[in-house]
Amino acid sequence: MTDPRRRQILRTLPPGGTNVVAQFRGRWSEQQNRDITAMLTTGGVRRHGLGIVTATDGAELTDLRGSSPDAGWMDGLPEPAEWPLLDRLDLSYADLDAFQLSRVRMRDCRLTRARLGQFVNGAFERCDFSGVTIERGLILAQFTDCRFVGADLRGATIGDRFVRCDFSAADLTGAAFDGAAQECVFDACKTDDRTRLPS
Repeated sequence: MTDPRRRQILRTLPPGGTNVVAQFRGRWSEQQNRDITAMLTTGGVRRHGLGIVTATDGAELTDLRGSSPDAGWMDGLPEPAEWPLLDRLDLSYADLDAFQLSRVRMRDCRLTRARLGQFVNGAFERCDFSGVTIERGLILAQFTDCRFVGADLRGATIGDRFVRCDFSAADLTGAAFDGAAQECVFDACKTDDRTRLPS
């Protein structure tokens, strides 16, 4: 059971608008973002007493909304042989462009409206990427039971493996799926003559 002194149920702001993003990103100092970077790369997130967000389904997620971790702060340190499993994190509205989700393993995380880097690879299970932007990026990862509803994947090269993922209303203009997709949903997606969906 969560210690009530650590429990911090934060009001979820309505989606959309730069003011919402600015509010979340303005919560973190540069030092806090450095600390978050270290926590994400060592897997020690839950040991640092961060706030908790309660999702609509009742799940508790560690609140990292709006944070801006930066892998550049790790320069000079050895890269881990295997990245830790990151689970039950809320990285909604986070700026992950400089962090680069490379060789990451994530489970039950929320990254709604996060800004991702141009390269995403690793393994993701039951993660919510709704509304993310990975414009003209390279996605070479395994996704299982993930959501990309309303995501901006314009011009992205998308490979590896997708199982039971939902791309409803995603912008796939110029996107090219080169990997396998099983039982995925592509309802009401925005496409053009350059879009290559999985067969």
